Amino acid sequence: MTRMNPLPSAAAFNFILCSMIKVQPKEPINYLTVISLSAHLQFLGVSCDLYSLNVLINCYSCLGRVDFGFSILGKIIKLGYDPCIVTFTTLINGLIHANLLEEAVGLLDKIVNLGFQPTIVTCGALIKGLCRIGNYANSLGLLAMMNSGFSSCNPNVVIYSTIIDSLCKDKLLPQAVNLFYDMKSKGVQPDVSAYSSLIRGMCTLGQWMDVKIMLNEMLENKMAPNVSTYSMLIDMCFKQGKVKEAEAVVGLMNKRGDALNVITYTSLVDGYCSRGQMDEASNIMDLMVKNGFVPNILTFTSLLNGYCKVKKVDKVLDLVQDILLRGLKPDVVTYSTLIDALCKENRLQSARKLLKEMEAQGVKPNVYTYNSLLDHLCKNSQVNEALEMVRQMGEIRVVPDIFTYSILIEGLCAVGRFEEGRNIFSSLLAKGLKPDKYTYDAMIKGLCKNGLPNDAIEELKKMEDNGCSPDYFTYNAIISGFLSANDFKKALEFVIIKTSKGFPLDGHTTSLLSGSFADHNVSDADKALFQKFLKNQKHKIQPDLVVCDAMYKVFAEQQQCWCSPLLKEMESHGPFKVCAVWSSGKQPGYFGQKHNSSTLFSHYAASSLTCCSNVSKEDERLGFERFRRTVAQMEWKVQIGIIYFLFEPRQLQVAADGLHKLDNFPRKQMSSLFFRLKDEKRCTSLFMIMEGCR
Repeated sequence: MTRMNPLPSAAAFNFILCSMIKVQPKEPINYLTVISLSAHLQFLGVSCDLYSLNVLINCYSCLGRVDFGFSILGKIIKLGYDPCIVTFTTLINGLIHANLLEEAVGLLDKIVNLGFQPTIVTCGALIKGLCRIGNYANSLGLLAMMNSGFSSCNPNVVIYSTIIDSLCKDKLLPQAVNLFYDMKSKGVQPDVSAYSSLIRGMCTLGQWMDVKIMLNEMLENKMAPNVSTYSMLIDMCFKQGKVKEAEAVVGLMNKRGDALNVITYTSLVDGYCSRGQMDEASNIMDLMVKNGFVPNILTFTSLLNGYCKVKKVDKVLDLVQDILLRGLKPDVVTYSTLIDALCKENRLQSARKLLKEMEAQGVKPNVYTYNSLLDHLCKNSQVNEALEMVRQMGEIRVVPDIFTYSILIEGLCAVGRFEEGRNIFSSLLAKGLKPDKYTYDAMIKGLCKNGLPNDAIEELKKMEDNGCSPDYFTYNAIISGFLSANDFKKALEFVIIKTSKGFPLDGHTTSLLSGSFADHNVSDADKALFQKFLKNQKHKIQPDLVVCDAMYKVFAEQQQCWCSPLLKEMESHGPFKVCAVWSSGKQPGYFGQKHNSSTLFSHYAASSLTCCSNVSKEDERLGFERFRRTVAQMEWKVQIGIIYFLFEPRQLQVAADGLHKLDNFPRKQMSSLFFRLKDEKRCTSLFMIMEGCR
């Protein structure tokens, strides 16, 4: 066209320039091309009009250079054109895109004072930007002004839905519900998006009765939920642990004749995978294929994540091959999930090989990919390799995050390179990073390990001042630091101060202090203070595995007379009787490994195992549920051993039948367990458990 003589009109060129932007509106190269062509047209003598100049403002705004957009505004005025509402709306959009919300509000005020009446597009863009930063006062204020005639149009359902959705995402559900009914009172009928936002907000807060009411209202108003609404409901149900409700949503879809699609099936697969129910997830996948739907990369990534959680890495590798055979291209999330699983299975070479394959496929690793590798390297004391990997991250412009540096700090401190870890910690603010709880925990642990528990106390204060809440791990690290420095008194004083402020005492804390009685010379005054502290009704000891072991160790090695009543009190707590299974192997009537050095009194185990006829059905149920949760969370505090149900012989079989069905039951612990009882029925039951776990 530029070679035609005469040249086409400016309107013809404007049409082409706008079409170029609309083809791929989010591609920066298109905006740059339009700007370049516009300059070339001006060179050829094609005059600019208001339309073409507005197009240029839009290009600069979308590129994040709204300052250049304002220079075009100056050119518009210089050429004698009158800016229109489209000009100013485009500039407001540019300011919002650059996160200059205050300037955007200020510009809106100025154009109103100049006599311009904002359109619904102008107000909608500003409301969306204000909601994005949580400025609901101004967004609701602008909505009220629109209702009072401020805009050329009254707010529509899109405007209302934008605010409702943001309120729900920020868990401001009451305000969202009020706005929803205010919208209806003004004659604006809610759409599927508005209902879906409210339903999601109610699901997040666990208000399931309100969810049912809102869903019924939606159906009564002939507002059929779309597939996105159903998929969201299924996803939220799984996240809240409501599997039956998720399955009921699928039943509702089938009842109403709403066909499931790839998104819905993927939500179901992801839900079952998140719970470790891989058989169910696999069945859904098969059903999906049977019904003619092709799984996408998100579906496979959910399956990969699920198999990783249940530690079936070989199954994961097979699944990756299936993905490639189907012609799907794994993305960075897929690769990162698999690399993380391989690292957790201590298969570093395979993980590194996959990293190279990932790069060869043109998929750039992100910080999460590298963090998995760094975490594994540091936990295996390969700190030099980890530091080299961080250097490689810089070469390909992957910016380390706070978790990256936290991993390095913990790794350096663990191998005795404390000062290097401390230097990294000190440099975080200069890098624009704010330490989080994990970072502080790593530094506090390093300080305590290097004999600086008092410095750890100072770091704890900074941690609290910066809004990071310490937990058992943080406190126990400091207690261990004082005990390692043979300062039992300060350790106990620290515990007393924290418990007096309402922080509950956990079993591990008690075991640390109890164990120190046998390992260190503690003064009589400190013994008396510790005894008084333990007898305090506010800090009763629960029958924790480590606590039992530590208390028995103290009793056995030092014959502390005050231990006996405490142990009796411990036996009376909890929904079922338990015993730690470490022992010296000198007495019959208990189970454990003979070569373990820890001591557990055999009379306790024997009496507990033989006197259980008074265990009620409710106690049995509660006990088994507690045990199941313990196994599911892998909260094991011993390398070899088990918290065992102390039921009658006929009750033991119930436990045996249930235990071997737990997919993630630690087989190594069961296979290494020895059981010595006079009762042959119990021996048989135990071996059945062992066989079931193999």
